[in-house]
Amino acid sequence: MEREGYFYLGKIVKAHGLKGMLQVMLEANNPDDYIDLESIFVEQKQRLIPFFIEDFSLQGKNRGLLKLEDINTIEHAQRLAASALYIKEEEVSENDHDEAAFFEVIGYAIIDQNLGALGHVSDYYEKVGQDLMAFEYKGHEILIPVDESIVLEINAETKTVTTCLPDGLLEIYLSPETKPDDEN
Repeated sequence: MEREGYFYLGKIVKAHGLKGMLQVMLEANNPDDYIDLESIFVEQKQRLIPFFIEDFSLQGKNRGLLKLEDINTIEHAQRLAASALYIKEEEVSENDHDEAAFFEVIGYAIIDQNLGALGHVSDYYEKVGQDLMAFEYKGHEILIPVDESIVLEINAETKTVTTCLPDGLLEIYLSPETKPDDEN
């Protein structure tokens, strides 16, 4: 559920121990950015309930243990299991603001500085080492590496992505597929 003014940080996986600790899974680029939060919002019955954080520690890349004020028993902690965690937009780290901006580009027009209008962003793929934006061009899905030398500007007001595609990129996708040589 998307919430105006709030950022989805992750979810509570389950209770941990007997004294109200919670195991959480974070969906942040750099969970260390959130280790010093003073408060967090827990979604319950489609409402965001604020809690002060007593303790928060990371246990691996995106897992952590969270102790909330006034949650002191395993029973109370279990009632929060599977709840979504949110923070206010102004607390979102720069890393996650940048990431969120890329997902918002779906539907934006792609304007190449040399080739002009090419189409609209149809998808965004997060890949290890290289994120990709996709658009439809002459019946083919074209993938653009998200790199500052290729994606020059994203303009939310005009809903455009300005690019400078490398020479030959479109041709790779538009050329007829080569078939293996069946000669022996």
